[in-house]
Amino acid sequence: MKSHTRINALIAQSEREQRCCFGRNNADYKALRRLRELGQLVSPYKNVYARATYWHQLDPRQQSVHLARALGRMHPNWVFANITAASVWGLDYSWTLHRKNDVYVAGVAKRGAKGERTCAQLHYVRMVRVQAWRVQNLRITGLSRTLVDCALTYPFDQVLAIFDSALRQGAVTVQDIQRQCAEVRASCEPVRKLLRYANAGSENGGESACRAAIIEAGFQLPQLQREFRDPLDANKLARVDFTWFLADGRTVVLEFDGTAKYVSPEMAEGRNVRQVVAEEREREGLLRRAGVSAIIRINYEQLRLRTPLIGALNQVRIPRRLAE
Repeated sequence: MKSHTRINALIAQSEREQRCCFGRNNADYKALRRLRELGQLVSPYKNVYARATYWHQLDPRQQSVHLARALGRMHPNWVFANITAASVWGLDYSWTLHRKNDVYVAGVAKRGAKGERTCAQLHYVRMVRVQAWRVQNLRITGLSRTLVDCALTYPFDQVLAIFDSALRQGAVTVQDIQRQCAEVRASCEPVRKLLRYANAGSENGGESACRAAIIEAGFQLPQLQREFRDPLDANKLARVDFTWFLADGRTVVLEFDGTAKYVSPEMAEGRNVRQVVAEEREREGLLRRAGVSAIIRINYEQLRLRTPLIGALNQVRIPRRLAE
């Protein structure tokens, strides 16, 4: 890439500005395409590029924002929507929703118009009126509209985390979202269902996904983030992800992704496996002394398969909810 002084400068500038790169003229684009063919660059979207090593170190949400920043410069009038806007708002969600670097823009697609619908990854969200908010120096749909569009696009179990995290941020209310439904020409029943179950007490997207699976399986709803105090030492507390206080007097807790603590350096925080195991045993002892009858541990793979989670809840006799 030493022979491409101008291209090197374009790429360096784009990385400083945390966005993808694009050419200013045909010569730039020819040079960028050659570097892509050599494997030095990737092209996540038509005529948009990034250095391969740089791009692959970004997570899918960061990639989405980088792509939006480049496209926002190329198309200053665009207002990003749906999951693209959700990435800019910093909401929690499964990164699988980004699929093939799809980009969502508010407005109406104009067939045949120059510059419109030139890429299969580009999707238009039809709106009666488009209101743009500026977040991270990008024009995007408001938070309530973003939530409604995601709810009407993706299944419940993938959107609950988005609603939970939006409420947790405190930047939107249930009433804001309900009012936004009035401007949508589609049934908002998916939105209403999400509002029934959304909970700002959920601490992250993984917990939301786990709770969504519990809901969809028809089990009684657990309480979130309950604390248990050690009866032998009042200074010791343990907070758990999900708790059921059952009518038969039993207390059941579910810890999500506990097994990651044994294999993930981030979760272990520098401790060795023996220390982590010992701390988990001490924590379990505290919970037992505090009256917890059963402890369920579920990781991401078990959640993905669903059957292990449902089997574990059935085994400890978590009741089913009444039909809605």
